[in-house]
Amino acid sequence: MSTVPTKAWLGLDDDSLTACVACGLCLPHCPTFRLTGDERMSPRGRIALMRAVQTGGVACDEEWYSSMETCIQCRGCEAACPAGVPFGELISGTRAAISRARPLPLHLPSYCGA
Repeated sequence: MSTVPTKAWLGLDDDSLTACVACGLCLPHCPTFRLTGDERMSPRGRIALMRAVQTGGVACDEEWYSSMETCIQCRGCEAACPAGVPFGELISGTRAAISRARPLPLHLPSYCGA
């Protein structure tokens, strides 16, 4: 899927998305970032990707979906965030939008033998 969704596609709160000041204090608290070292697998990176899609600046490719689907939703980043970004709400909203557009996570068919 390589379409550029409209703002309504994600439907996230703009104030929540722009609250992130990209300070990076969330990074050491994110298990997927610690494991991969990949900025796209961090709260800061995911918010930047959400913002880019919401504003129509990027297309949703497989890497974008993977970034959103690999968050374990531990919310460790929220406690570390000085700006109080509600990351749990953002990732939940993004995943809800993904499930409406793509009912199965990318990795699920391979686990099911499909």
